[in-house]
Amino acid sequence: MNKYKSLLIIVLMLTITHESWSQKKDVAIGAKENKKSDGDEPKEDLVETGNAWLDSALVVMQGEDKKYAKRLFKYAIKDYSKALELKNTSFTLYYNLAIAQTQLKKYEDAVENFSKAIEQDSSSANAYRERAMAYKGLKKFDLVVSNLDTAIDLNYDDAAAFYQRAIIRETGRAYQPPLDDYNRAIELEPEFEEAYFKRGVLYHNKVQDFVRAKLDMEKVLQLNTENAEAYFWLGKINFSAGDFSTSNQFLTQHLEFDSLRVDALLMRGASRTNLKMYTDAIEDFTLVIELDKKNVFAYMNRGLAKGGLRLFDEALLDLDKAAELKFDFSSIYVNRALIKFHIGDRDGACKDLKKAQSLNNTKADELLDEYCLF
Repeated sequence: MNKYKSLLIIVLMLTITHESWSQKKDVAIGAKENKKSDGDEPKEDLVETGNAWLDSALVVMQGEDKKYAKRLFKYAIKDYSKALELKNTSFTLYYNLAIAQTQLKKYEDAVENFSKAIEQDSSSANAYRERAMAYKGLKKFDLVVSNLDTAIDLNYDDAAAFYQRAIIRETGRAYQPPLDDYNRAIELEPEFEEAYFKRGVLYHNKVQDFVRAKLDMEKVLQLNTENAEAYFWLGKINFSAGDFSTSNQFLTQHLEFDSLRVDALLMRGASRTNLKMYTDAIEDFTLVIELDKKNVFAYMNRGLAKGGLRLFDEALLDLDKAAELKFDFSSIYVNRALIKFHIGDRDGACKDLKKAQSLNNTKADELLDEYCLF
């Protein structure tokens, strides 16, 4: 979990070491038991143990045991709630309670407690930023943006606030506002892996600047060689740029992480078809069909790859299946027409092109003019 996603304000914090999780649990339980004899006010110990549960939970969240982390968040909420019953109403208590509630998707409760924290300290940029995340869970996006705006006004050096606002701004049509926010987040934190990743996706999807998109994804891999999504996106970006060889390489690396990812297999198969690696492409498309027997793109593209090997009868069977699955997909008819031209079935090819033309395929218009007017 990125350090910016939740900034804890811990007043009484138990030190987290590299002990086993069972040892950490024992430390926290021991702290709770000590309150019976150490003379401290119970409400103070409740805050302390709540903080310890919360700190442990956030560390556990970085690993695989989400179920255990969820249990720790519940323990934190329980202790914080008891402290509130004892009239401990500090900013820290409300803030940390809301953090735990956000993690458990108790967004309404989190908003309420972040608001109480803000009532006590309206200058806390962190509280506004984290309340924005709770509003995001409630899909109240206007309030997300207004809270992030306030957080940024209070602290112009809050990289996490710029990052989160960029994500929300991406839902609009204009790409410059989110791009400006990602730029600011990276300026503040030059090793902000997630910001480079999101900016790279933005450069690809909306700006269509494949050079900058590649640079951002390469930076992600410099920061984290195990980021599987960066390999996938480098495959996708290079595919969009027409560099099928590099696309094939990165998609192959991604599939080492997730060998059954359908969109990666489809894209690698398409790259391999463009590279005339038809046999390898057919293997990719066949695996997709094994995973999803109704995948139109797999049948269509396997048909094209088989056509590349001059297996025209098999190619037509795949294209027929694709048309059966999605009769209004014009590209199927264009590609089937090309196969029919190869086997000398001009009438069948022109019929398919007319069908594609009726579905507003401009390529079909060109081919009809060239091959079917006489």
